[in-house]
Amino acid sequence: MRVRLAVTAVLMALALPAAAATPGEKQIDEMTDLLVSMLPVGAIMEEAAGENPAWPVQDKPDAVTPVQLACLRSELSRDGFRRVKRAEVVEYAQAHPGRFDEELRLVRTAAPVFGSIVQAGIASAKTDTDLDPADLMRTASADQLLALLTIARDPEYRDFRALSGFGDVLAGDGDKADGKSVGEMAAIKMMFQGMKACDVSPGALM
Repeated sequence: MRVRLAVTAVLMALALPAAAATPGEKQIDEMTDLLVSMLPVGAIMEEAAGENPAWPVQDKPDAVTPVQLACLRSELSRDGFRRVKRAEVVEYAQAHPGRFDEELRLVRTAAPVFGSIVQAGIASAKTDTDLDPADLMRTASADQLLALLTIARDPEYRDFRALSGFGDVLAGDGDKADGKSVGEMAAIKMMFQGMKACDVSPGALM
């Protein structure tokens, strides 16, 4: 009887799907760096900070203390954005451990092309010139384009598109106005997170 129960228990255990392992620190860091390269909000903010020592409160410099200003400038930077994005990646990995490896592989393949499109878009906005993404994709490989389209269009990757910061804009036609709104929303979100971290009241800046 005991032997029969033991055999049954083993067979049941073999029939159960193996639980996906939680992604490790190296995977988390790589995904974070790839996503930051796709949406370089922190780098853009850091550039603005370099042009004005009172940024981001240049219109109301007396609204914050020197300590709060230093804190805000630290939060609204490359490193600050990476810290925020990494926390989001950790939360996402815990919620989607079974998908993480495949999504990391796709992003690793698509990020160079995607990053070049985003950087060209930023340059286009600064110079008020038109951008044709097709020009940037002509040198991409078949694997890179397939990975890019999979991330952008496949319904199964909707949660990942939200993590990236682009949301369903990637699944649409993605005109210049849509791209601008993505950047603006990411910057606004980052600004409010910075104010919370630095104990700055939003009302003080209004």
